[in-house]
Amino acid sequence: MIAFNEMAIAPPEKGMVGEKIKISYVLNRPIEVHRFEIKPSKQDASGECLYLQIVLNGEKRVLFTGSKYLIQTIRQVPEKNFPFTTTIISDNERYLFT
Repeated sequence: MIAFNEMAIAPPEKGMVGEKIKISYVLNRPIEVHRFEIKPSKQDASGECLYLQIVLNGEKRVLFTGSKYLIQTIRQVPEKNFPFTTTIISDNERYLFT
């Protein structure tokens, strides 16, 4: 009989870890982005919400935003480039990775 650990079955990916923080708390501060998910927005039925797993000051945090610019930009980042460092800035009332 085969043992479970011989089947090479990976456990499902764990959800995001850490306290939720507002985007205003990370503006203009260096962060590490480890992964992301884009889901339907709970606030805007026709919109999307970006969930970011970040590290700020050595602590894992979760950031939620409906920023269309951040969503469009992060979709272009190849998976092989995660994690990466960035700073989120506010430019003319829109959020951007720098």
